[in-house]
Amino acid sequence: MRNKITTQYVSGFKKAYIDNGAREIWEHFETIKHGSTKEDMKKLRWMKKSQIILTL
Repeated sequence: MRNKITTQYVSGFKKAYIDNGAREIWEHFETIKHGSTKEDMKKLRWMKKSQIILTL
């Protein structure tokens, strides 16, 4: 994260989750926060194409 405020904001959330016994939830978030996989993007493209065909 480039922005100091954003970094502090996320650090505060992490501390709040851990301090309240939700470390597992935070760790799950950490594993998925970086975005979609290539396979997820392929599925999304397919879904968008299917929706376009259905609307025609």
